[in-house]
This record gives sequence, C-alpha cells and structure tokens, in this order.
Amino acid sequence: MPQALALLPPERRPVVLHQCGARGLDEAREAYAQAGVAAEVVPFVEDMAGAYARADLAVCRAGALTVAELAAAGLGAVLVPFPYAVDDHQTRNGEALVAAGAAELI
Repeated sequence: MPQALALLPPERRPVVLHQCGARGLDEAREAYAQAGVAAEVVPFVEDMAGAYARADLAVCRAGALTVAELAAAGLGAVLVPFPYAVDDHQTRNGEALVAAGAAELI
C-alpha cells in the first residue's frame, strides 16, 4: 500500500489509518515513512465508529462484521477478501456491497 500511494502526487496522497496487528508494526511504519505517505499505523483500532466517521474510503477484508459496519456507516470500500476463508465466504460478503454500488472487490 505505501508504494502504491507514493505514486500519487504528494498533494493528492491521503492520510492513512492502517491497522496491521502487533507483528510488522515497525516495518509498516517505516514503509509509509520511506514512501512519504502520512500514516498512523496501529496494531488495533479501538474506536471503529470514529475511524469510519473520519474516513473517505476503506481498504479492508470482507468479513461479515466489517461488511455490516461499512454498510451501517455508509462508507465506500475497496474490499480484498481473504481467499482462504471457509468456502471463500468473504468474496460473497463483498459481492453484496458491490451489487449495491458501495464497494469494489479485488
């Protein structure tokens, strides 16, 4: 993600909130810093309602709770389903938001 965002002109780069878990935290922070992208990298987001309220777009997995929260918040998303989830259910979850015009699925 940091390298992709670095391709944007500096004035067009978004401010990022990136939840990455405890492992890889330092590496993720360093990647954003090297890419010149302003990012708050955290192991866990304590206030998801606040994060959704501040966001213009979410890039995330497509678990059932996440999809429901995105719909409730009215937040558009780029969904990246976990392909090894049981019966690939995250892809089907994401397809519901795509059908409603609320997300893109990659």
